[in-house]
Amino acid sequence: GMFAPAIINIPLVACIGQVNTVLLGLVVMCGGCSINFAGDDLFPAYVSSLLVIGIGWSVAFVASTGLTLRQITPQERPRMAAVNDCSILGMVAICMATSGPYFIALGSNWYWFSATYCAYIGLGIVATVVVIIT
Repeated sequence: GMFAPAIINIPLVACIGQVNTVLLGLVVMCGGCSINFAGDDLFPAYVSSLLVIGIGWSVAFVASTGLTLRQITPQERPRMAAVNDCSILGMVAICMATSGPYFIALGSNWYWFSATYCAYIGLGIVATVVVIIT
């Protein structure tokens, strides 16, 4: 799912703008998380959810990286791109390392795990809208 929209990411950003593309990616990720609530059979919902979340991640990642690099001088771009990618991937590593214990702490309840994930994406959407307004 992550690499599926690679061909359309740049035209999408050019068409609707970087900020709107980030918001679109976050909404798609929230929709992917919501798929987990679709039924009792966990495996198809899980695979579908991962596919849609990956697509949303790709769209949001490309647009947000472009926004970050647009704010600085051309001489600083390679260093900033490296810092940006390392910080994002560092947070991904932390999330992966803590997701198992978090899932166990919730009593291995898949619905609560998905609900809290949707809440975090919702906070990301709200934060992005606040940045746009201010």
